Amino acid sequence: MQVVKMKKSKIRTGDFVVVISGKNKGAKGTVFSVDKKANKVRVKGVNIVKLHKKPTAQSEGGILKKEAAIHISNVMLFDKEKDKGSKASFKKDKDGVKVRMYKKTGNEVKIDALYEYKSIKEQQKGKNAKS
Repeated sequence: MQVVKMKKSKIRTGDFVVVISGKNKGAKGTVFSVDKKANKVRVKGVNIVKLHKKPTAQSEGGILKKEAAIHISNVMLFDKEKDKGSKASFKKDKDGVKVRMYKKTGNEVKIDALYEYKSIKEQQKGKNAKS
């Protein structure tokens, strides 16, 4: 399969997005991973798949849930204040610093810096520590 390189994406890790097409249409969440080569993003709580993991000496086996990647064209930045999805644009603020803005509302894009994502390994470590 040949991967077609897209233009530079305006969606980054930490952005709050809404899914605009596919089986998870309308779902909202925070981007925690961006794969620029494959043009895919992983969004917390969206596109959940089940992994059947075999037990090993270090961890238990079982069925785990994980967020699968979504194509970057299927998500759109979401402005929480105005409750609308929007494209992003770049503008310079008063200090001359380049910032991202929502095209529809004109508000500055704020990154959800407080989001926490636990990987499968971290989830397993937490389960083993409790046992």
